[in-house]
Amino acid sequence: MVRVLDRLGSALARLRVSQQLGLLGIVLLIPAVIAGRAYHQAQSSQIAFSAQEQVGVRALGPANDLVIAAVRARSAAIGAALHTEEVSSTTQQTTASGHEIAVAAQGLAGIAAELDELVGRFTVTGV
Repeated sequence: MVRVLDRLGSALARLRVSQQLGLLGIVLLIPAVIAGRAYHQAQSSQIAFSAQEQVGVRALGPANDLVIAAVRARSAAIGAALHTEEVSSTTQQTTASGHEIAVAAQGLAGIAAELDELVGRFTVTGV
């Protein structure tokens, strides 16, 4: 190891100072490029993950509407079972909730094709 360093030292001693500084710049540039590429790859994967999250949020909107409509319909049905004298009011609520469920299901079906297309563009790496 000492012989290698001696040879390297003698080779550097033969160079002018400007050449030594140029060589030092090149040697220091290599780790900077490697670190820059690693940073770029990390940021690219983070951006891709964020894009996938946006797709998920768009898909959950109609699904959330469907769940809310189902809960309202179930609440109206339970209310009807517990209070038989308020049947007409509860029937109207159940019909309205059924309509909400149908609308939410249509919204969910409408986004399914778009979601398939968007998810097909992304691949999960590093998971």
